[in-house]
Amino acid sequence: MKHMKRFFIFICTLGLLGVSAQAQRLTSPFYTQLKSKMAGSVFAQKNPGLNRLAWMRYYPVSNRVVEPVGTWERIGYWFDSSDTVSAMAGYLYQMYISASVYGATQAPARLDENYFGALDAFEHMRDSFNVQDSLDFYRSHKKEIKARLANYFSQARLPKYNADDLKNDYVEAAFLNTLKNSAGKNGRAGFTLARAKWTASIPAQEKAFFKKYMQASLQELSRQVVLYEENAASLDVLDKTAGRYNSSSKQYLYRPATDECAACTYASCRKICRAVVGRKNARSASNLRLYEITMRPQKGEYLAAADGKTNFISPDGKKYPQWQYHAAALAVARRDGKFVPVVIDKFLFKEPVEFSAWLKKFDAKTSVMYLKPFRLRAADEKRLVSPDGRKGKNIVKDGRTYTPYPVGK
Repeated sequence: MKHMKRFFIFICTLGLLGVSAQAQRLTSPFYTQLKSKMAGSVFAQKNPGLNRLAWMRYYPVSNRVVEPVGTWERIGYWFDSSDTVSAMAGYLYQMYISASVYGATQAPARLDENYFGALDAFEHMRDSFNVQDSLDFYRSHKKEIKARLANYFSQARLPKYNADDLKNDYVEAAFLNTLKNSAGKNGRAGFTLARAKWTASIPAQEKAFFKKYMQASLQELSRQVVLYEENAASLDVLDKTAGRYNSSSKQYLYRPATDECAACTYASCRKICRAVVGRKNARSASNLRLYEITMRPQKGEYLAAADGKTNFISPDGKKYPQWQYHAAALAVARRDGKFVPVVIDKFLFKEPVEFSAWLKKFDAKTSVMYLKPFRLRAADEKRLVSPDGRKGKNIVKDGRTYTPYPVGK
């Protein structure tokens, strides 16, 4: 009896492994047809790493300022799955496109830089979603997700996606396993660094355009600060019942905006956004994608540079303090049928540079990259301000005094 039981467990284990292996293969008739379509496209063949973007879905730049999600709205999201359905369908669509352009026969083990843009729908959600739960969500909302997928492929005038063909489930399960494997502890997926599948230099006209707005944003930022409100260590907070609880439990800090990479990134994106959207004779906003990139360490506390050291070097040769993260602006412009990815990062380069050149600054083995489509946000507009006045090293804003942000924090 014991031997029979062990044999049964062994067979079940083999079966599960077989399902897992099958889930990683990309073999549905629809995927095969889509791959054939992409393989015959001269446009994709010229530069597959970037020109796959021609068929992908994205979020155009907008001058609308997004307000923070309120408590009641957040509660309402718990009962509304439509946002997650849209994000799930968006991710699967992007992966179908990317994998077919690359002619992949298997789903990638993890997302890498060559799949950037695949997570746009998740990054654009109203509220965060733990992507480690994606497979369970997919199974419980499969009909809605597939209906949305069919609509996406129809809009793109690509091969018809049959929502009733269960063979697509294997391909989609493989893509969702990729997503799960790409998630960090917080449930947010990122991109590892790999050899780029594209080669693209920045045309002079593009470089001049982005350099103009890089310089303009830095000039504006030189007069601005970033405000912080943090909890301060205070014994008062432990003695509320004694009536000694007061505002000393909060500390109000500021930092020059040009010293803060996230502020520089936001300001650069904002300048480009406002230059492109809503102006006559300006380049079409539909030909531009804007991202805020954040590079973080996969393990440990600090980012490592390409040489393995944890101190990065400025364009002038000065050594920076160790970075727990680093942010930069990524603009992907479409010009003459080609996509050109340009990074604006005054901390590492004096002028706009190729995306591939920026990526080479980081240690590929220990870095993970997060990209979110740029949006103007009320919270950032509120904390990125010009001071009303100064008191020595302190500044005053709206009647409140802010002290310098501690060095090294």
